[in-house]
Formats: sequence, structure tokens, C-alpha cells
Amino acid sequence: MRLLVDTQVLIWEVLDPARLSPAASAAIDREIEDQEPLGVSAFSLVEIAYAVEKASNPMTSLDRDRILLLLRDAEAPFEVLPVDMAVAAQVGRVPRSANADPGDRIIVATVEVHGLGLISADRKIPGMTKQEVIW
Repeated sequence: MRLLVDTQVLIWEVLDPARLSPAASAAIDREIEDQEPLGVSAFSLVEIAYAVEKASNPMTSLDRDRILLLLRDAEAPFEVLPVDMAVAAQVGRVPRSANADPGDRIIVATVEVHGLGLISADRKIPGMTKQEVIW
């Protein structure tokens, strides 16, 4: 595993790949071609559950189920990484001044703990980590 996809990238890859940037799409395709799993933070699953409940979000429970079904498929290119003690400890080292959003800090902590690059459309993320950020 070399890259982790953030929550929005996971959603777009599964439900609307045309929304991905050319660089993000190429990076995902490259990982799949090289048979490298794409990491997904377990926290992304929580964010997806909340997105379905949020009235202003167009994501439906069917969308959520489609993503979860894919993540359960052993042949899928994704591997869910836990939010464990190491990730929790690293969150405190991710600069809150750059972005106080706990989800973003957990995603960044996950890539730092695992030494991964990150595919993210979030413009605040590059200022939060020294890890490679692709968009």
C-alpha cells in the first residue's frame, strides 16, 4: 500500500469518478494496475454514515451501502485501515492551526503513521502534513 484516499475521494471513485481530478484518477488507476491496495481510514466509514444522515447532503443510504459492499469485497482495490492507538497519538501532532476538523486530522494522522501518500481534494490538507498529497 502506497496511498490512502480520503473520504470524498472514496465516494467519488465509487459513485461519480468523473469528479476526480486527472492526477487523482491517474494515481488510483496506477495503484490498481500495480495491484497495490488503496488505503481507506476506518474513520471515513463514520463520515459516510454521517453524510447519509445530513439533510443537506445528496448521499443516500443506497450510496452508502454500495460503498460498504465494495469495501467488503476481497477483490476490491481498497483496504480499510483502523483508527488505532498509533493513529490516535499522531492526531495530537497534526497541526490544529492548519485545520481543526477532527476527520481531516485523523486522515492525516493515518497517512503519517503508515507512511502513505494521500489523495485528497481538500485544499487545507497539504498544509497539515509532509506526506505527498495528490489532487
